[in-house]
Amino acid sequence: RLGEAVAGFDDDDDDSGVARRLSAVTPITSTIEGLTIRNAHSSGSGGGLRVSGVGVLVRDTLIVNNTAAVGGGVIAMNDATLRLENCTLRANRATSSGGGLVVQRSGSVATVVNSTLVDNHAGQFGGGGAIVKLNAQLSFEGSTLVGNSVGLFGDHSTETCGGGALLSRGALSLLDTVVESNVAIMCGGGVGVESGTLAVERSVLRANVAPYGGGMHLSHLTEWRRRYDQNDQGFDPPDASVV
Repeated sequence: RLGEAVAGFDDDDDDSGVARRLSAVTPITSTIEGLTIRNAHSSGSGGGLRVSGVGVLVRDTLIVNNTAAVGGGVIAMNDATLRLENCTLRANRATSSGGGLVVQRSGSVATVVNSTLVDNHAGQFGGGGAIVKLNAQLSFEGSTLVGNSVGLFGDHSTETCGGGALLSRGALSLLDTVVESNVAIMCGGGVGVESGTLAVERSVLRANVAPYGGGMHLSHLTEWRRRYDQNDQGFDPPDASVV
């Protein structure tokens, strides 16, 4: 624990029903600010940073070239609350899942604001940039996922999906976010959804690549929300596959 921080954050739904901020059960009590976390390794989870059962704000921080089996850059788990502001997660690698960021287990909530996940890689269980699973919640706001990949080094299976992000049981929200030039060896070059609730608002998916669902691959989706307005480019519906 690195000292005092800010309070948690709440739901802020508008009449579209899209949750702009996800509710957290664990208040933020610690802050990490202005650091570079690089070249670290974990044989388990959280190569650069592991947040378990606590609330942490990470601001103006570079997390680069870290490795782990799960969550090469960062993992939030066990009722954790994580907020990333003005951060860059770059060139992190997970041999299993979640090259840049993992949010897992019910009660864990992460919000990524004005941040970039770039050139992260995950192995056979997906989520090159990020993965949310086991009923956790993850929200991107004003952020960019670019050049992330999954399964490009021979470590792939039928579950190798979500070059930019993978939703596997839980909730994923993209608000004012760009998902660009990500690659998956199987499905969901930009975003892959195995199951859960996906909300997309004022976001762009472009130039993502995968054999199935270059932009987005939706499978067993619990709830799907997207919203357009007159000035909204959104994403191109043909750049998605639904199975």
